[in-house]
Amino acid sequence: KEGKNVIALLREVIKDALDKVKATDIKVYDLRGISPLADYTVVATVSVARQANACIEHMIDDQKNNKLRIKNVEGKDSTWILIDLYDVILHIFTPEDRKNYDLDRLYIDIPQINI
Repeated sequence: KEGKNVIALLREVIKDALDKVKATDIKVYDLRGISPLADYTVVATVSVARQANACIEHMIDDQKNNKLRIKNVEGKDSTWILIDLYDVILHIFTPEDRKNYDLDRLYIDIPQINI
């Protein structure tokens, strides 16, 4: 997809799913030209793993409505869930795991976009 379409996807579908589960500290990193795996990565925090699973369910519903394509989900029912959306990789953490794995430090020099 072109960058503009991916940004629209981030704003419309992903942010909506994250808002529904009251995710916080949402950061979107622009990996275009940096990573062959995805154009963007999103890192978000939820209070408990149940919220992350609810986010997956919202996204699956959006996939059924043809708004979204999910390639893979890793870590369902855990405290770090990774959702591969082809051009976007979404990481959903509980606060402890976000601090422990500290992906934000890994991406510290990567430009962020506002959704």
